[in-house]
Amino acid sequence: MRKTSKKHLSSLRDDVLAGIPRPVPRDFAAIIGALRDFACQRADGRSVEVVYRRFPPSTVSGLLVETDDRVIIAVEESTNPTHQLLIFTHELGHLLMGHCHDHKDADTPALRAAARALGDDFDPSEVVAVLAARTNFGRREEHDAERFAVMLTAALQQHVEQGPSSPAYGLAGRLQSSLGPRGRGLDR
Repeated sequence: MRKTSKKHLSSLRDDVLAGIPRPVPRDFAAIIGALRDFACQRADGRSVEVVYRRFPPSTVSGLLVETDDRVIIAVEESTNPTHQLLIFTHELGHLLMGHCHDHKDADTPALRAAARALGDDFDPSEVVAVLAARTNFGRREEHDAERFAVMLTAALQQHVEQGPSSPAYGLAGRLQSSLGPRGRGLDR
């Protein structure tokens, strides 16, 4: 699979940014809601749901599950809002880029545990098949989704009201400090 060009990812980011309301929301929950609304327009008539779940350690932090009638984007609930936005935009990237997954070697204890974290929303065996294809971060699809997520999050970051609920530490802190006080792509 070929690497997706930066130009293509930038164009996709710009399409998303053009599709969210102005003024851009100023808090994480409202931004994710606006992005979910945008995803609904691109989901071929399916509903798009965002759920927050606690995934077991060493499994996943986010998950995109597509069925015939709905799309669920699951985001780790036990992380800070900046990281949740990054996780959500990563999964959104998979949806918008039409990534499909093969389901080889789908049955491992870690994947079964992550699937159970979704609770009664899905049959765990269905989710395990989706998760199995998402565990190799060397895959081009994972790399492209991550590049897209960083680009989109950077563009949205400037609009978020920072406060005590969004500490600058770990991955989210490194992302925030590398982006600086203003992201690229949107004017207020």
